[in-house]
Amino acid sequence: MSDPASALGHAFSLDEDPAATAQRLLADQLDGALGVLESFARDRGRAIHEFRKHGKRLRAILRLLRPGWSARVYGAWNETLRHAASRFSEARDGYVWEETLEFLRGHAGEGDCDWEATRDWLRERRQREWPDERLDRRAVEVENDVKKLLIRLEQDDFTKIAWKDLIHAVGRGYRRGEREFVMARETRDPAHFHEWRKRTKYGAVQFALVRELAPDDLDRRSREAARLGSLLGRHHDIAVLEELLRQSPEKEMFHPLLVSAEEVRAGLDAEALALGELLYDEDPSAFVNRLKRAWRDRSTPVG
Repeated sequence: MSDPASALGHAFSLDEDPAATAQRLLADQLDGALGVLESFARDRGRAIHEFRKHGKRLRAILRLLRPGWSARVYGAWNETLRHAASRFSEARDGYVWEETLEFLRGHAGEGDCDWEATRDWLRERRQREWPDERLDRRAVEVENDVKKLLIRLEQDDFTKIAWKDLIHAVGRGYRRGEREFVMARETRDPAHFHEWRKRTKYGAVQFALVRELAPDDLDRRSREAARLGSLLGRHHDIAVLEELLRQSPEKEMFHPLLVSAEEVRAGLDAEALALGELLYDEDPSAFVNRLKRAWRDRSTPVG
């Protein structure tokens, strides 16, 4: 689990025009994504993983900028990023299948599961569905998407990006994350845990980006959200693997593994929900109002 602040390099500052910071943040992540894609063939699985991390940071930043952008500009950025991420989403799952299997093996023990046979089955399926040539074509398409956004970075208007809008966007994300947390807690449905995961990962980035308003509190929330996001990511990967195995014609062979996977995922449920209680320990309105007061106090000249 990487520290969000370290991965971003810098954050918004009350001493700097937020428009300039926003452009620099986007440029850093786009350049990083492009660098990953330029060496894609060296390690395709690793490249997909690293690209998706840049993509998630970019989408978290976009949500902060949304109030200061026109609907047209925000929509163009969001759609391009969404499309780029979707090109790799199924292939990403394929690379994670084996890693998730090893995680389950470490937590469930040998038992009655045929781990080696399952690993070979997963690897053969991934290689059949996602041969290197197909992935390389996708990488070229994604690289073109990133280059389009680098052009937009020079053309789009950032001048209306303001601190009050950043605070509003952080509060909106916090409120949405809390809502998904409550839904996951009440339903225990993997789909709700998946939605909660996305909001949590955005929150980890957004708290880090506006940390200057309340450094101790927002640094804590960013770290907790990053830890929770990793946990929910593992939860999602197990749920995806379970679904794949249940739909397989060989599903009877995987029955012991499916039982173990469900037990491990239930344990992750409990751990994630306990972390959620810590992360969403403040009413969303009170949280936003506290950030607004901090901004006004820091922005108002003394004397």
